[in-house]
Amino acid sequence: MRPSFLCCVILLVAAATPVARADTTWCVNNATSFQQALNAARDDDTIIKVWRGEYVTLDIRGGTFQDDLDHNLTVLGGYSDAACSEAGRSLDPALTVFRPVTIGGAYSFDLYVDGDLLLKSLTLRGYGRGVDVASTTSLFGSDTRWTLDRVRIERSGGALFEGAAQRALLLAPGNDASLRLHQVVLADNASSASGCSAQVFTEEDVVVQQSTFARNAGTALCINGAPDAPLDVDNTIFWNNALGLAVHNVSSANFHLRHNTLDGTAFTALPSIDVGNNSFDPQFLDPAAGDYRLAGTSPAINSGVMPPSGGQTATDIVGNPRVVGGIVDRGPWETDVSNATVLVVTTTAGAGAGSLASAIEQSNTTPGTQVIRFAIPGSCPQVIFQFAGQGLPDITDSVRIEGYSQPGSVPGVNGPPTICVGLWGNQELSTLMRVFIGGDNVSLDVSGIGFGGTTFASGAAALTLLAGNGHQVSGNQFGGFIGPPANPVALNVLQNGIVAGFAASNVFIGGSDPAQRNYFNSANAAAIDIGSSTVHPANVQVLNNYIGPKPLGLGTDGNTTGVVLRSTDGNFVNGNWISGNRGDGVLLSNAGTTGNIIAGNQIGRCPACLTPPFGSEPLLPNGGNGVHIRLGAHDNLVIANAIAGNVGAGIVDIDGLSNLLGLNRIYRNGALGIDIGGDGVTPNNTSAQTGDGVQNHPVIGLAGGGFYDGTVSGGLTAPPGQTYVIEVYQSDACDPSGRGEGQRSIGATAVTTPPSPIPGFYSTASFSVAVSSTGLADRTITAVARNEAGDTSEFSPCVSYLYSDVIFQDDFE
Repeated sequence: MRPSFLCCVILLVAAATPVARADTTWCVNNATSFQQALNAARDDDTIIKVWRGEYVTLDIRGGTFQDDLDHNLTVLGGYSDAACSEAGRSLDPALTVFRPVTIGGAYSFDLYVDGDLLLKSLTLRGYGRGVDVASTTSLFGSDTRWTLDRVRIERSGGALFEGAAQRALLLAPGNDASLRLHQVVLADNASSASGCSAQVFTEEDVVVQQSTFARNAGTALCINGAPDAPLDVDNTIFWNNALGLAVHNVSSANFHLRHNTLDGTAFTALPSIDVGNNSFDPQFLDPAAGDYRLAGTSPAINSGVMPPSGGQTATDIVGNPRVVGGIVDRGPWETDVSNATVLVVTTTAGAGAGSLASAIEQSNTTPGTQVIRFAIPGSCPQVIFQFAGQGLPDITDSVRIEGYSQPGSVPGVNGPPTICVGLWGNQELSTLMRVFIGGDNVSLDVSGIGFGGTTFASGAAALTLLAGNGHQVSGNQFGGFIGPPANPVALNVLQNGIVAGFAASNVFIGGSDPAQRNYFNSANAAAIDIGSSTVHPANVQVLNNYIGPKPLGLGTDGNTTGVVLRSTDGNFVNGNWISGNRGDGVLLSNAGTTGNIIAGNQIGRCPACLTPPFGSEPLLPNGGNGVHIRLGAHDNLVIANAIAGNVGAGIVDIDGLSNLLGLNRIYRNGALGIDIGGDGVTPNNTSAQTGDGVQNHPVIGLAGGGFYDGTVSGGLTAPPGQTYVIEVYQSDACDPSGRGEGQRSIGATAVTTPPSPIPGFYSTASFSVAVSSTGLADRTITAVARNEAGDTSEFSPCVSYLYSDVIFQDDFE
């Protein structure tokens, strides 16, 4: 049977209103207010939270091909109250449904987005002209990410437009946006004239994991990629389609297929990794009724790869535990069928029967992935004491340690977790849990544990990962306190929270689900130290953690440094709150530190502080710089972060070696917004003979226009015959240095410098940038320049915006 709705009424009641926050947030409960929220997304980063229910629409439009949404857009389904609070929210996409007035009629659901995009917990059903999500512009270096997470697209496509049948889904994220399809269902859709039910056009990396494509009349998924862009498809079911998967223009070296169920393929190049794939019937429960869950005898159960590309989520498509047993199932739904040996910890003793040490010893000698659970008698929390000479054995075989199995434990789905199992080293041990050098085939998954009390020796850490592949660290507390609010127990200071490096790779610290968030407090050195990697790329991903803030998001119990990357490449730090630490928020150090991405983090901001209606935003400053790049670290990306209130500079790049700094919101820092060289304001150069290697900043001549839209013009003096991106920002006030910061990106353009009239000297390119914002009057305008190598300038001197629209100056709008 088709899964039942908790609510299947057509909601046509009160209109939604935006809630004033750093991003504009809407709570909507009818189709009209949903469209209004999409219209507002042209002006600001927007989060749209949607009540459960069925929304009957005509066409849905978010932007147009000529006027797209040039801000970040997030649409989240599953809410159940007027405030759209997280408490009581369901992740099940079947509970939040958009459909046209006529299923299969000539209606469409279109989004044109040039920023980050997240669609989560939504069903889009019956749009005959399809669901089209596209980007229309691109500037080099403006990397973004599009994610469809727990999205169902059903019974769509096939309607005619200009004489041609339309596909059910189009994803065209442009040249600079990576694409993630996580726990997506695309089923019972028509074929387009080109023969595809879903089509992807991209030149960046694509990850498809834990999804199902079934009973589509065309090729279920057609991907037109690029030779140098990776494509990873893991744990996904393609079944009973005209053809399952077609891939074009992706090179063999960058194409990876792991543990999928495939009913037919067409590739222009064979995948270089092709493991664990089969064509066995997945045994859906009731596909005719749209129920694509797995029967208990399905060969897709306990047969996935762990973790899949992009990391293992904590929950499946409807919010149930994602892994039951030793191995994840294929597809979006997890069954309750387990194949693992379960070892139970029943005592806080450091050794002996029923201890955690004994369980790890048994796991190390038992083939396959084992599960360790907890049933220690007594109230929450229970602390396992470790002393010198009586630490845990090294982990030498794959194991999942489930701290949340201890009675009283609560994962942090709708707020901070309650952790009832602690490991305490009495300040006598250099590590509390370790995968040591030589454990190359080990995969550790640990959750629901509190760590505290290491020695203060250099390199000491609560969790040490020096080998292995596919580690998952989620929902843990490092330092700080564990237990219920009425009975907290301090874990004491750590030297480092996590040290990951050497031969460890594909490590996921945190994840996209709230329950996967780790909390890092009280580290004497760094919360997370990634370095000395011998695997290239290391692919350590630090995702959605609190690094410094207390679990409630109010106040701080900071570390000395938030995240350190040194002599390591190919890592990703994204979506974290890195605030209230005593030193730098993020530190990139040493010449081997390259190709890392620091994106979408909140550095110096407060997760849960409320901004008063007429006051300044409360911040949780880091005591050093927001981001610090030094000692030859090069070719890294620091993009789309909010960096505010730090005691030092927003970003310091000591050497200026092709580190791309773009689209960051930088404001209210104690020193410069961007400091190249770490020596304060760097004046522009005009001569190649005396150049200092620092990218010159633009000079703004005029900034003015209307209240919402205007023009910023000026010039850039730089080496001739090269192309540069000019990014323009607004701020509430100028920096005391007179050089400004950049609180909000309001426009960008590309310019090319002409030939120089004097050999050996730079030339000047003029620029004029159309800018738009929710309000430009009385704001300060600055700009930065970036060359094709990624070198980014400091901010330009400030210029006041001249509000010249006389008709509207007295609020007659």
